Amino acid sequence: MAKRPVRATSAAAAPVAGVEPATHAVTQFRNRVLRTVQVRGRDLKRNPLNWRTHPPEQRAAVTKLMADVGQVSPLMAVERPEGLLLVDGHLRADIADEATIDVDILDLTDPEVRYVLALFDF
Repeated sequence: MAKRPVRATSAAAAPVAGVEPATHAVTQFRNRVLRTVQVRGRDLKRNPLNWRTHPPEQRAAVTKLMADVGQVSPLMAVERPEGLLLVDGHLRADIADEATIDVDILDLTDPEVRYVLALFDF
């Protein structure tokens, strides 16, 4: 059986300023989604703190999935003065380009955005 490659460490390994780690089991969650909107992929601002890269094979696979199946989960963004800033879904936004795509607008502070960017990968 072949070994699975180890993922490289990232900003996720370091603590995020302004965000305290959980010290107990969470039994209730806040819903941080304000609303869902439809936006052209190209109109979403790319987050300069996004550290993820996507090899050509992954881009091709996600492009085919979106063409064959469609969108199965919304992108995530926050409203900022410069527009809708992506938190998750940079590749899908690039693929959508002129097409409209569902985007969940989140209620997150800047430290929370950095925290989600560092750790959220679903």
